Amino acid sequence: MGEILRPADGGPQDDGCLPGAADCYFEQADSDGTEQEGGDGEGEGGDRDGGGDGEGEAGCMPECAGKQCGPDGCGGVCGYCPAPPGCGDVAFSPLVQKVTELAPGDGGTPGEALDVDGDPETCAPAANCQDGLDNQVAGIVSEVTSMFPTLGLSEMTAAMDSGDLVLLMELVDPKEDGTPFTVNLYWGSIVQPKDMCDYQVSECTYNVSSSSLDPSTCVPLTSLTNARILDGKLIGGGGAFTFYLSMEIAPGVGISIPISLVQLKGDVVKDDGKIHIENGVFGGAVLKDVVIEALASLPADLLGGLPPEIVTALLEEFFTSDLDLNGDGSADAASLGLKFRSIPGLIVGLDVAGGAKCSPEGHCVLE
Repeated sequence: MGEILRPADGGPQDDGCLPGAADCYFEQADSDGTEQEGGDGEGEGGDRDGGGDGEGEAGCMPECAGKQCGPDGCGGVCGYCPAPPGCGDVAFSPLVQKVTELAPGDGGTPGEALDVDGDPETCAPAANCQDGLDNQVAGIVSEVTSMFPTLGLSEMTAAMDSGDLVLLMELVDPKEDGTPFTVNLYWGSIVQPKDMCDYQVSECTYNVSSSSLDPSTCVPLTSLTNARILDGKLIGGGGAFTFYLSMEIAPGVGISIPISLVQLKGDVVKDDGKIHIENGVFGGAVLKDVVIEALASLPADLLGGLPPEIVTALLEEFFTSDLDLNGDGSADAASLGLKFRSIPGLIVGLDVAGGAKCSPEGHCVLE
């Protein structure tokens, strides 16, 4: 059973001290109700100043009585749970997008792909592309799925609907005049079950998973520092940015593949003071050898019982690369396009070893 962390005076966290900050002191309640000393949240690193000050929306009175963390009802949070040593003070921007739909684009066509290589004269796949748009992986996914149907590579939206796959975008101090800002990309986990908050249609709460953070500092692994919003369009990424595509392709079996040259584009839509993103596309490139190794190492029952060497040979045969990432003059990677849409969400803490998670009731819990 989880252990609830609470302020040393036993009262709600209503004195302006955020759990996890260096000047906050906590006592840890054991399951029998006795208390022992807890951490003070000290540590270095954690370059994640998202401007999440918890002040809330104008004219709204935060409701944080008896809560240490979680939403305050005004677009902010009641506080953050203590983070592990090295993570520094935990704070996130209140402007977060939760991706609700994510699916492979249909070829290199508008709304399905981006110009990954920056060359308007090239596009992929050759049989279904235009305007310099690149999405070679579209055909590869189709081939892999037909050959190994149990993999479910195209079921990402279904995984998001079930809460098994949570992709978050943190917009740090965004401007709408073309001024650059940062978008951090995270994998996360739901805080409230779907019957408490329908995370596919409502603004719900999430914890950021350790797979998206530097293990020693908790700094985001993927920060698109050149994001811009201009004329209602969000763009960002490209160049040296990398994101790890992690997904569960069978119960208890997952893969993580780095996407190089990662970039995004989408329409920013305002509704009742909130924004969401429509017609979004992620673009990037995946190395052929990395993808083949990841798929060939999966359990044999997911690969039709075939041994790894046969799976590798089959994948080598139809995995056609269209990009040269290492600059040796030979194509070694495939361009990728993923369609997405997103709705507002709220990050309330971290889901990392040694740290406390925010519970649906707004308590900091060690599991």
